[in-house]
Amino acid sequence: MRNNGGSADTPIENRIDFSNICVFGHSFGGAAAFSACFSDKRIKAGINMDGTLYGVDNGIKNKAFMLMTSSSYAVSVKAGIRYYNQLTKAEQEDLASKGVSPEQYDSLVKTTEQSRKGFKDVTDNGGYFISLQDTEHYNFSDLPFISPLSRLAGLTGKIDASRGAEIVEAYTLSFFNKYLKEESSTLLNGFSEDYPEVIFENIN
Repeated sequence: MRNNGGSADTPIENRIDFSNICVFGHSFGGAAAFSACFSDKRIKAGINMDGTLYGVDNGIKNKAFMLMTSSSYAVSVKAGIRYYNQLTKAEQEDLASKGVSPEQYDSLVKTTEQSRKGFKDVTDNGGYFISLQDTEHYNFSDLPFISPLSRLAGLTGKIDASRGAEIVEAYTLSFFNKYLKEESSTLLNGFSEDYPEVIFENIN
């Protein structure tokens, strides 16, 4: 199908509203959503679910965006960033004992620094940064429903699988309903008694 009018027979003819496009994704998909949202003028809004961000130098002021993260990732993004030569000798020795080279460590710090800048750009321009307590990276996927071993392996957090999915769904729908359907939602105003696990974060 070349356009919404349907240049070929298709069951989605006239079912896509190209004036209301949003993107979202998890992990690398979240990074892709971030890049797509700010590089494609047709996209109105986007959500990144616990994905590392890579730099976008323009367009952020004109788009609605939500950063939805695990509690541990929120801590890492908000933490002070120090390169290898700024670490104490004890910290450097600890990295060495874990097999982490100075180059590997500095590469990770650089990536975190890029993410931090992206998070700050979003929040400075009216976007949302929320973290879900007792979650880990794969709570934003179906993995918690597949095997309880995911929690033992540290891939998912202590939160109940159904509860985690309920929260992700509630905030995703509220965000897109606001920016695509112009429907107001109190969930986006701040703390909610219905979802106390959600923390509205800031980057200083």
